[in-house]
Amino acid sequence: MKALKIGGITLLALLGIGLILSLIAPKEMLVERSAVIAAPREVVFKQISTFEKRDAWSPWMKLDPNMKLERTGEDGTVGAISKWEGNDQVGKGQEELKSITPNERVESKLAFIEPWESQADTWLQLADAEGGTKVTWGIKSPMPMPMNIMALFMDMDAMMGKDFEKGLADLKVIAEKEAASAPAADFNVMKVDMPTRWFIALRETVTMEQIASKYAENLPKVYEAVTKKGVAMDGMPCGLYYVWDEAGKKTDMAFAIPVKAKVEIPGFLTIELPAGSVLAVDYYGPYEGVGAAHGAIDAYARENGLKAGAPAVEQYITDPEKEPDPKKWLTKVMYPLE
Repeated sequence: MKALKIGGITLLALLGIGLILSLIAPKEMLVERSAVIAAPREVVFKQISTFEKRDAWSPWMKLDPNMKLERTGEDGTVGAISKWEGNDQVGKGQEELKSITPNERVESKLAFIEPWESQADTWLQLADAEGGTKVTWGIKSPMPMPMNIMALFMDMDAMMGKDFEKGLADLKVIAEKEAASAPAADFNVMKVDMPTRWFIALRETVTMEQIASKYAENLPKVYEAVTKKGVAMDGMPCGLYYVWDEAGKKTDMAFAIPVKAKVEIPGFLTIELPAGSVLAVDYYGPYEGVGAAHGAIDAYARENGLKAGAPAVEQYITDPEKEPDPKKWLTKVMYPLE
């Protein structure tokens, strides 16, 4: 009897501890991760608004390439459902598209069946950001008592966040590649003869995420040096791209001011681009979409048996401080022909 009494007291104590833990444990799980993608909203939205497109960047598809999928309804519309059944890492469940705001937000309802039953709301939100489109991927799920005790001992944010980060990284690669591969037919690619051009510049290798901030840092320095020297400018500021390392996510580039004559300024480079033919495109739109103009020149060169060289020149004709509408910003993109 004494043993039973002790056992009963222990059980009550454990139940009491469990009750206390469940009361202080979180009642819902919320995980969010974000990434900035160098592509227009419409390009990114295309990759997040249908189950078919999501398959290409879903981290869970990689966990089980043999996952069984069943789709009902019209993909990319409210009410479409994707059911999955896979290995122990992905389990079994379904996702239903609940709300779609073009080029802005997609909301879904998740129903997990195996390895345990639960439900969750998930969303993909797009927003304008420096350098492109910001994508936020989130999930929220209720955690009923006493199952919520697990949240005190498991870092759900780190566990799910890691998968979200992998998915967003793959989405970034896919969307940026599509943004840069617009067919030449969408742009008027021109072959133009250019005279010798000179630039005063600062050149360095930067990560792609640093490009916008480096423009803001370096172009004012170059402009100040040119004006102090009393050198006549020959147009609006430029970016000269010598190497674009997609795999390494970095670029060798120069932040440059065109000048009318060759001149040396201590601490700065003098760059001379010889006279010759270039392929040129006038691109109108926000800076994050200019990759499509580069893709158009590349496609035109391939179609016509031409070889574009380096550096690629972006000249920013429109001053954003004077023209607030990004759709009216003109960027001239030029590649020298070898």
